[in-house]
Amino acid sequence: LKYSEPNKTDPKFKRKYYVKRIVGMPGDVVDIKDGKVYINDEVLEEPYYDGITEKIDPRMEFPFTVSDKCVFVMGDNRGGSKDSRSADLGEVPYGAIAGRAVVRLWPFDAIGVLK
Repeated sequence: LKYSEPNKTDPKFKRKYYVKRIVGMPGDVVDIKDGKVYINDEVLEEPYYDGITEKIDPRMEFPFTVSDKCVFVMGDNRGGSKDSRSADLGEVPYGAIAGRAVVRLWPFDAIGVLK
C-alpha cells in the first residue's frame, strides 16, 4: 500500500486522526500467530493489553516487513480497532504521523504524563 497526500482543496476532504501505538519500525518483520504479536521473531510484550490479537484482513499477508520510512501501528482496542492489520490503513508513512501522546487519561489508575 502506498500513501498519497489527499487533495486538501476538495470540499469533501476531511482529515482523519487515529491514536495508535507504533509496534513496528522500518525493516521490522511483524507477525501474528497464536493470538500474539511477534516483532522480528520475538513476542511483543504488551502489559497494556490482555486480549488476543488476530489477523483482521485477508488482504494483509503475514509475516509483514515494514517499509522504509513507515511504521506498523496497532490500537489498544484490538477487537474494534482500525490499524495496520487492515489493508485499508496498512503501514503508516512518517509524513502521516501528526504527533505523539503525552498524557494518559485512561485507565484511571494510570493517569499521568507519558515519557
